[in-house]
Amino acid sequence: WVAPLSNRKQRHFLVAAQVLNAWSGVDVFCLSIAASVLEIRQFAMFMVGDKCDLINEIVAKSPIAKQIEGPVKTCFDVESDLRPGLYILSVAAVIALVTGQILLNRC
Repeated sequence: WVAPLSNRKQRHFLVAAQVLNAWSGVDVFCLSIAASVLEIRQFAMFMVGDKCDLINEIVAKSPIAKQIEGPVKTCFDVESDLRPGLYILSVAAVIALVTGQILLNRC
């Protein structure tokens, strides 16, 4: 395109592009974030187990129970949600993955 390359240099650039494509982890990052956000509550409850049962009974009977949001009054809870930024990053990762594969297959 701008400067002609020898076959050897072209081969080196192709190998470098394939290595960079293999190390691109944005798609894996998006999947791991989505999975962790969706599973963090279950994991946290598993870690706490039944250690909060006595405290939960006390909290449910105390005057501060009205101030605690949600149907179940517990001593420990985790809430998480997927934000719009993850969807934007996921679309960008898919676009990068597709265009990278198309360009590498053309070489």
